[in-house]
Amino acid sequence: MGVKLNRVMQHYLGGIIDIELSNTLMSDPRVAALFDSVPLKTDDGTLVLPWTPNWKALRQRSTTDLTGYECLVNHVHLDNIIRDMPNAPRLRLKLALALGENLGARLCETGPVTVIVSFDGEDAIVCVHRTRPGEAWLADDLEGYTEGILVIEESPMPSLT
Repeated sequence: MGVKLNRVMQHYLGGIIDIELSNTLMSDPRVAALFDSVPLKTDDGTLVLPWTPNWKALRQRSTTDLTGYECLVNHVHLDNIIRDMPNAPRLRLKLALALGENLGARLCETGPVTVIVSFDGEDAIVCVHRTRPGEAWLADDLEGYTEGILVIEESPMPSLT
């Protein structure tokens, strides 16, 4: 696993050390569904999670590369799940990191994946796409972003036999 992050995200991470994800939050059906997401079967082998109901229509209208399309359909805003409660922004970030680790570890079994966690101080967004040569969703210089950015790159474990 490779992890890259910018200084803004480093700052935000220092503020969530004491945050715990409660059993109540983790057992919320919306949260459980994110952690249990299984990729849908697609004709062209793109990675599509069941988060966007109209993913087929979006594919037909998409003018971006496959990575751009996957980022469009495979992202979730955690402010839609964790609403107004104490420490909501910090909980969103902690949940985004846990979800990112989970998705990276599970989805890399069929090929390299990139998971992006972004955080603007209020909303945390998790985005996932297959890692492809010559295609990238983010700029190489993560310091150019005003929000916190953390990138997890996972690849399948090599066979030992």
